Amino acid sequence: MNLQKIKLLAAMLTAVTIIGFVSSCKKDNDEEIIDSDPTSFTEENSEAEFFSNDALNMSDAAANGEQKFRGGNDDMSVLSGCATVNKDSANKTITIDFGTSYCLCKDGRYRKGIINIVYTGGKYADSASSRTVSFTDYYVARDTTKWKKISGSKTVTNNGRNTAGNWNWTIQGNNIRIDKHNGNWHTWSFTRNREQIAGSGTKTVLDDTYMITGGGSGQNSKGENYSSSIKTALKRVMTCPWFESGVVEVTPGNKPTRTIDYGTTGCDATATITVKGKTYTVTLP
Repeated sequence: MNLQKIKLLAAMLTAVTIIGFVSSCKKDNDEEIIDSDPTSFTEENSEAEFFSNDALNMSDAAANGEQKFRGGNDDMSVLSGCATVNKDSANKTITIDFGTSYCLCKDGRYRKGIINIVYTGGKYADSASSRTVSFTDYYVARDTTKWKKISGSKTVTNNGRNTAGNWNWTIQGNNIRIDKHNGNWHTWSFTRNREQIAGSGTKTVLDDTYMITGGGSGQNSKGENYSSSIKTALKRVMTCPWFESGVVEVTPGNKPTRTIDYGTTGCDATATITVKGKTYTVTLP
């Protein structure tokens, strides 16, 4: 082999090596970008789930004249003494007013602003009735310097009893938005079925248990879209502020699907998020 051919072969091998190295770097960088914030979308979805359900639970409690629904004992009234419930049966409206200053509630959260409920039907809980929950300058915080403002609305339609004999409701979330103290935000729209599997025979909500199914989609302040789907029904026991079990899959755009598992250990503020075979433990709102 002459010298010219040797030089040409060497140049070709060098080019192949460079291309392979660049391709490898690009792949590694893509994977790094994909995994740079693996829990954010699932945490945002869990946050939206929590605040949406929290408002609905308080609305139901206020409508029933029952304010004791979280904490496992009859002294636990989340609405606290600084919240005012106003009912207008003629116009079929209910407001839960926490005032314009932060109110420390019995669940350890501060709230201010108003939750508005407008309902149809003869009574609040009648079969085929519906109610729409919306917000006026409504804030929730564990620490008042790290607040979250909730806006948007959700409509709940009573479907009566299903084939299993259980009461169930269709819940439609309409652009639920959570703005945070740091300028970040995310929105969420969804359709849910909420089935009551225990507690329908009593007036208190403390013994109520629900199973929730459905899906939704959202967007965050970075312009990133995501979709979510409940793969194993979410179990909500009303003496606990978090889901006690259930599995949700969250898919952010074209990135790998994240799986959030609320576990089976009962009432606790932790869940696990799995993405690309890696599992992370997170604390719920």
